[in-house]
Amino acid sequence: MSVAALAASPLLHAQPQRKRVAPLDWQLAEIMLGLGVSPLAIPSLDMYRARVPQPPLPADVLDLGASWEPSLELLARLKPDLILLSPVQQMAQAQYAAIAPVRVLDVDSGLSPIPRGLAAISEVGQWLGCQPEAAALVDRLNTRLDAARAQILSQPHRPIFLADIDQGGSHVRLWGHNSLLGDALARVGLVNAWDGELGPAGFALVELEQLVEHPEARLIYLNFGKASQRSLMTLNASTLWNVLPLVRAGRVSPIPPTYVFGGTQTAARFAELLVANLPADPEYTHG
Repeated sequence: MSVAALAASPLLHAQPQRKRVAPLDWQLAEIMLGLGVSPLAIPSLDMYRARVPQPPLPADVLDLGASWEPSLELLARLKPDLILLSPVQQMAQAQYAAIAPVRVLDVDSGLSPIPRGLAAISEVGQWLGCQPEAAALVDRLNTRLDAARAQILSQPHRPIFLADIDQGGSHVRLWGHNSLLGDALARVGLVNAWDGELGPAGFALVELEQLVEHPEARLIYLNFGKASQRSLMTLNASTLWNVLPLVRAGRVSPIPPTYVFGGTQTAARFAELLVANLPADPEYTHG
């Protein structure tokens, strides 16, 4: 082949083939997609598509079975170049290391969820040789969060109870400051009305009467369609629910569902959902 022909050859200019990577944690899959790298396979694929609509998952990604017990047999047959684990999956590292090299996410657990998620993007970018893409993704996410904050702060808003409503009709699950969604709430300048105790997963199961302690608040709930409608029907039949100040004032608002244990891309999407769905409170002058 001549020098001129070699220079024109697509072989010379071809990008190096990226590794075939199997992330066994949804946040790691979300990060890979944000970096423009398609996972080889993930656990609970159909549920992932339903819970994490953005970034979209390519059609050729394979399903490794249940997220709590991915198929080792299928994973071995796929022969990935790399397996990615979250810290909570580290106990099974030896099993996966028998199949392929393993990387375990190692970011500062003392960080709040959004900074921790941004650090995770940088770490995964290093593993995959995508450092420029990771830096660009971090910049885009910060820009999206800043834009959402500017829009939220342009209007008055009440303190927010961020809830999953319980079908039993006697409790709500409230997401606090140490959850991903609670951190997003703070990042865009909103006040979380729940200032009580929280579990390590970032939520508290709260009896309805505890909502009386913040009569000025608004409650927004993750709307999971028919399940949420059934829960609302149960609550609407409750005398206690109907005497709550925020219910009597009509300050109960739905917001599209969000994967509450996602990464910073999920947090940015949630911030934008707040902008699109959270009613302003022009009469509210406190806070």
